[in-house]
Amino acid sequence: MKPSYKHTCFFIVVFFLILNVSAQVNVILRQPVSWHYTTDQLWEATVINSGNSTVSVNIVVKVLNSSGQHLLEGRAGGINLLKGVNTLNVSSVRPSYTFSSKADMNMKSGIFPYGKYTICMHIYDLSNTEVGIGCIEDFEINVLSPPQLFTPSDESEVLTSLPLLAWTPPSPIVSGLKVIYDIKLVEIFNGQTAYDALRRNYSRMELKGLTTCYLQYPASALPIEEKKHYAWQVTARTDNYIIGETEIWRFTYIKPTYEAEKKPTIYSKVKTMRDGSFASLINGKLFFQFEEQYANSIITKFEIYNDEQKQVSKKCNQKLLKKSGDNRFEIDISRCSSFKAGIYYLEIENGKNTKYYLTFKVD
Repeated sequence: MKPSYKHTCFFIVVFFLILNVSAQVNVILRQPVSWHYTTDQLWEATVINSGNSTVSVNIVVKVLNSSGQHLLEGRAGGINLLKGVNTLNVSSVRPSYTFSSKADMNMKSGIFPYGKYTICMHIYDLSNTEVGIGCIEDFEINVLSPPQLFTPSDESEVLTSLPLLAWTPPSPIVSGLKVIYDIKLVEIFNGQTAYDALRRNYSRMELKGLTTCYLQYPASALPIEEKKHYAWQVTARTDNYIIGETEIWRFTYIKPTYEAEKKPTIYSKVKTMRDGSFASLINGKLFFQFEEQYANSIITKFEIYNDEQKQVSKKCNQKLLKKSGDNRFEIDISRCSSFKAGIYYLEIENGKNTKYYLTFKVD
């Protein structure tokens, strides 16, 4: 029996419909950020169906490493693409995953580790014919390290009820990435660890959305009390993602003696550890003092860093001779570099490779 003219026309029409669908489904994957990527984000795409009706498809996402090795495959079936623009995300497709032996535990938990990747989204019709594909090739993920607390040092004593709290930003620094910070401070009660206190106790001070890496303890917050212990932590985030949290550090407030309060000095004492105190410039000069037990010791170098731990000047290298006993120095900071308002710290080293620190503030 010969096929009729109607049957022949039907198969021709179906054939051209398949070709038509194949030519009219475009896939545009959302460009990933360079510092954070998850398996959920694999499905963030715009799919354009330029046909005349809704098309039912299956979607396969494949991820390769920089060597072309297969890492994972995600599948989502029975997805209806409406005519026109379709916005996909993980909630709209509900995928399943298959991981290869090359995928590490971070990826299996949903977070892409550092590396270069190629991602392709394949669209198949119900006859398993590929009708669309979109790829992002050789994009690199630089996972950011969390911020780190800077001052007061862990388990240190501060001599002011309004200490300076400072931390370093996530690294590496990503151009154009706006990082904001949340900070929380609580009192530690007897029998508690710093971790328990931060998770359980009422906040004495909690602020969100800070844009700098330092905070003078607010006078409007609940006061810090003498001889009590406090725990604090900082969280770095963007508008959409949490980048990471610092460790939890603790400090104790020790009120200065009356004599020390009555006889202030413009010379700030350098310390081998950073704490919550800071010095201020006087007419552009920084005054500091050493208690030196060795005669004729040389300060071999000193360097100045900002609150992002970037060296702000390389013109301050000097050799300062110290004698034994009380040594007092002044450095004309204004000659080293031009400073904006903010927090900086001085790092100096003597001839015996001992490092000392002094945090100072420029208003």
